[in-house]
Amino acid sequence: MSSKPVLQDQIIRLPFKQLLIAFLALATGLLVSFLDQTSISVIQPEIANALNAQNTVSWAGTSLMIGQTTFQILSGRLSDIFNRKNLLLFSLCLLCLTQLATCFCRTAVQLYVFRGFAGVANGGITSLTMISVSDLVTLQQRGKYQGILGSCVGLGNAIGPFVASGFAKKVSWHGNFYFMCPLTAVVVAVVAFLVPAPPNFEVNWSNFKKIDYYGFVTSSIGIILFLVAISGGGNTYEWNSPIVISLLTIGGVFLAVFVFTQWKLSSLPMMPLRVYKTPSVAIMLVQNFFFGMVYYANIYFLPLYFQLVRGWSPIKTSCVQLCMVVTQAVVSSLTGLLIGRFQHYNFVIIPGFGVWFLALCLQYGFFSQTLATVAICFIIFPMGLGAGAVFQPTIIALQAHSRLADRAVIIATRNFNRSVGAAVGLASCSAIMSNSFRAKLRSSNLGLSAAQIEQLSKHVFALDLDQYPPETQYKLRAITFHGIKQVFIFHIPLMGICFLMSFLIRDRGLGGVEKKPQKDEEKADISEDEPVHELHEGSDLDHQISQTSITTQKPSVNAGTVSVATSNH
Repeated sequence: MSSKPVLQDQIIRLPFKQLLIAFLALATGLLVSFLDQTSISVIQPEIANALNAQNTVSWAGTSLMIGQTTFQILSGRLSDIFNRKNLLLFSLCLLCLTQLATCFCRTAVQLYVFRGFAGVANGGITSLTMISVSDLVTLQQRGKYQGILGSCVGLGNAIGPFVASGFAKKVSWHGNFYFMCPLTAVVVAVVAFLVPAPPNFEVNWSNFKKIDYYGFVTSSIGIILFLVAISGGGNTYEWNSPIVISLLTIGGVFLAVFVFTQWKLSSLPMMPLRVYKTPSVAIMLVQNFFFGMVYYANIYFLPLYFQLVRGWSPIKTSCVQLCMVVTQAVVSSLTGLLIGRFQHYNFVIIPGFGVWFLALCLQYGFFSQTLATVAICFIIFPMGLGAGAVFQPTIIALQAHSRLADRAVIIATRNFNRSVGAAVGLASCSAIMSNSFRAKLRSSNLGLSAAQIEQLSKHVFALDLDQYPPETQYKLRAITFHGIKQVFIFHIPLMGICFLMSFLIRDRGLGGVEKKPQKDEEKADISEDEPVHELHEGSDLDHQISQTSITTQKPSVNAGTVSVATSNH
């Protein structure tokens, strides 16, 4: 009997009305996820002061990204085994419980732990929603549906800061989670009743034994150690201290072992290395890493600029950010419709990265302590334009280049790369800002005592300037802006690389994909007892499923299953 894992097909074709209901239920799950992710970005100073965490509050975001990263890549394979709906419900329930726990947290450590588990839940929700949509509609129809999901991301980014800042001002920062917890519970019920489960699906427990435990453990340890070193370097510890060097070394070793496990050890790898063999896929996965670094860092650091440098309230901060996040939501929907109409994607992705790159250059060149609010809105508007133009289209483009059996893992790998980028970006930008602030503070002649300088150095992300005279306040805001501006310039080359790489992506369209003989390196991914042909997302899925079914024994039809080859080459 073959030991190769057999993964069941989970494609569901529904009448339009049922499809619309199921899709709206999935969209509400994604909306509540991004409400949770972005809600506390504008109230970090309030949280820091309440929990006495002025020097570590950036970990509220970093721990969330770490949790997302560690689970997102595994979610694809787990959904193949336990079905999408079951794992999505688990993720939503976990998010609800972590929100409830956050309502009662009283220390910074408790907050970071709970936000880490919230990251695990959010990572699952994000990946599984996108994978489920790919089960419900064909690739040719997916543009408009993915575009609407992208608008839910933008809507969550828009509403979340308003909800959090309103509760922080009128009640407390805990009130945000008292609101989010029952809302998430309602979404759990909606998804449970309205999203269909795959018909005739049975959990294959032999596949459960083949879960990529090696990859999960090594990637989790490597990412956590690496990010702790980046976040603490130059802040809590000196960069040349033994603990930072040790964390970076050990983390790097575990990440190298993770790659080895995906190549040689795992029978059902979380991130099959074969997905990187296609140049266009490899390019888009790298782009998503940089996307995460830039996008999520901006989501967290723009509010810091508005509040610490400009002295704005959380409400005004949320209002100005609408120029970016609402634009992202609208553009995401429009680009999805355009891709569905023209059946191509490069005409959206290339200008999207170009506009975003231009906006980041304007941000670095023109942001100041006195720039008019309307000018700020005009600068962050193209940021939303660029983000909306590339967020969902890259998913569609990746699926157009992937095999049918790899649909879940290719989406999970894309989200994993984006989350790794987000976690690395947040940790790196926090270190850049805090180190630049401290260096500038110590070299400036502000007439402050050593004790005051030490206190300010520990409260980088939650400065209380009311105790200083107006002239000193202005100088301290200038020093803070110096640190944030280093973050802005850090983003420019990353987005420039994404823009240049987008010209190398091959636009194969969303129509039928020409079946070409496989190259030798592609054949290495298919065992000798399997038929030598490849299932592409680019051709009509219903036709493929009805005509093609791969089993682990011989090319006979085994309805309802798709086998994934597990060659170690």
